[in-house]
Amino acid sequence: MPYPNSPFEEAFNAELIISLNKEKCDKTISNGAYEKTLSWLCSTPKITSYRVNTLQTNPGVVLEAIKEHLCQVLGEIPFTVEAFNEKKSGVAVEVKETISGCPPLGDKFLPTGWALLQNLPSIICVKALNPKPNETIIDLCASPGNKTTHIAELMQNKGILVAIDKTSKKVAQLNKRCEDFGAKVSIFQADSIKIIVDLDNGVQRNIKEGPPFLPETFDRILLDAPCSALGKRPQLANMITKKVLRSYVPLQKKLFETAVRLLKINGTMVYSTCTISLAENEGVVAWALRNFKCLKLIKPSVYLGGPGWEGTSLTEQERCCVQRFGPEQEVDSVGFFFACFIKEASL
Repeated sequence: MPYPNSPFEEAFNAELIISLNKEKCDKTISNGAYEKTLSWLCSTPKITSYRVNTLQTNPGVVLEAIKEHLCQVLGEIPFTVEAFNEKKSGVAVEVKETISGCPPLGDKFLPTGWALLQNLPSIICVKALNPKPNETIIDLCASPGNKTTHIAELMQNKGILVAIDKTSKKVAQLNKRCEDFGAKVSIFQADSIKIIVDLDNGVQRNIKEGPPFLPETFDRILLDAPCSALGKRPQLANMITKKVLRSYVPLQKKLFETAVRLLKINGTMVYSTCTISLAENEGVVAWALRNFKCLKLIKPSVYLGGPGWEGTSLTEQERCCVQRFGPEQEVDSVGFFFACFIKEASL
């Protein structure tokens, strides 16, 4: 069932996506829903969204710049451009028809730092984190900095925002994005699994000096975890192997444990991925709720996705708290998943 019905080869095992590594469950998504998801991955998203950086400009200015650019590029091809959400703090573009099937859009025509192309679910997941000015927040896997700069924007550059990534190349990308967007961020190269220390030996630690950090240091934490990235659209061919696909969950769980330990009591944590696999999404959430009784899964006030898949120990109510973006949602964007938690007690 290759392209255009699926980005995977005929022999690809569906169980790698719709079931957990080891756990068994009587219920799972139907074959029809799975096949619909695969064909959806081969298609182009109908919505292209820009996140406007209100630290440097406003949506109205960007809206007019995009309209002018599209008139020049598309000519007679119909398109719709409108500000999105109740405060009109972003811009969404719907292209009705193109010759190639791909939106002829970028963000290079805009002045640096005004706005960037960013998938709508990525924007919504930061909204769910709900950053506030004067808080202490960490982005654990931050490069290239799209979500980091959004957090800084919502904090109005007030407070302490820490961003971590593992390699020098990723840290360089992160620094560049934050500089371009005027975001005040303390950026460090580190392995986020190893950035916590239990004993301070009576010495007060300055968060801005970087890791390691003490437990319960941060008001809010974003864990946009490394993942199999199966939510990318459009996909023509995906050659991912079973070994690679199964390698992400152990890493995601280690990062999750670090995040829980770093989060303050009554703090908020968002876990997100840009993949569609059950194990990396609902599977990690179900594991977290079993292993961290201090966590409460909550439904964010902004809810544009759909419920989680069946196939884990999550109840129906819990599945309706997470947000999964796929072919069933009105927002036709990329495959994405996130869940929001409150920490109610110490570990």
